[in-house]
Amino acid sequence: MKKALSVLHPQGFDAVGFKSPTEEERAHDYMWRAHKVVPAKGHITAFIRSYYEDVLVTRVQKLISDEEAHLRFKQINDVEELLMRKQ
Repeated sequence: MKKALSVLHPQGFDAVGFKSPTEEERAHDYMWRAHKVVPAKGHITAFIRSYYEDVLVTRVQKLISDEEAHLRFKQINDVEELLMRKQ
C-alpha cells in the first residue's frame, strides 16, 4: 500500500461534486465537465455524482434511449481505459 501511494502528493486529493449541468456544460458533450477535473499524475479526485449518474438519470427520465445509454456506458469505459493507460 505504501508503494502504491508513494506518488501521491500530500495535498493531492480533491472531491468534485456535479450538480445539474450549467448552461456552459450543456453546450458540450455529457463528459466534458468531468474531463476538466481529471487529476494530474500523483493526485486523486473523487467524483461526487459522476457521469455514470448522468447517464442513469437521463435514461430513467427518458431523455435518452436505451441504445444511447449503452453507447454512453461504452464511451465511459473507453475513456476510463484511456486514463488508466496514460499512467
